[in-house]
Amino acid sequence: MTVPIDRPARDLAANLIRRFRDGEISNDQFEDQWPNGSEDPALSALKGMIRQFYDDRYEHTLTWRHALKPEGHEAFSRFALFADNDLPYQWPPHDFIGAGGLGCFVITVGILAALIAFFKFGWMAAVPVVILLLWLDWRIHARNDRAQRTLEAAGDFTVWPFIQTTDYEIAQKSKRPETINDQLRP
Repeated sequence: MTVPIDRPARDLAANLIRRFRDGEISNDQFEDQWPNGSEDPALSALKGMIRQFYDDRYEHTLTWRHALKPEGHEAFSRFALFADNDLPYQWPPHDFIGAGGLGCFVITVGILAALIAFFKFGWMAAVPVVILLLWLDWRIHARNDRAQRTLEAAGDFTVWPFIQTTDYEIAQKSKRPETINDQLRP
């Protein structure tokens, strides 16, 4: 079953990606205006990937200390270019949010539990907690590594969200008129 491309939502997404990249809108404005609810899988994947480039704990633009490095700027341009195209999103489902954040929380709580157990009951009570923490850490890393390998095996990840380099090169050559300015931007 092929999911149809949501052209109006992709047009909005491409515009938002460029405006966010260029510091015209903040991360909160980007999220508030994003076309949520579309069945086009490219849109949720793009939003998930872009979330890795900003801090969602507070509002900011991608300027000053949050400014994109050149490779980030190129990635945003590539993301917008994909949204401008009618190519289907062919990558396996992936939310691009690793369990690292949750893992850090679990590890922190576990360390506190181990310290409480140690001071209240001695080192024998802390040992099972430490073993559990090591096991959880190993499981979280194994899960993230497995998901990353599956994703990278599906296509050329250096041109994500395009599945292969040739698709990306064709898209660059056939840019829509409003995307030509991307070549001129720093």
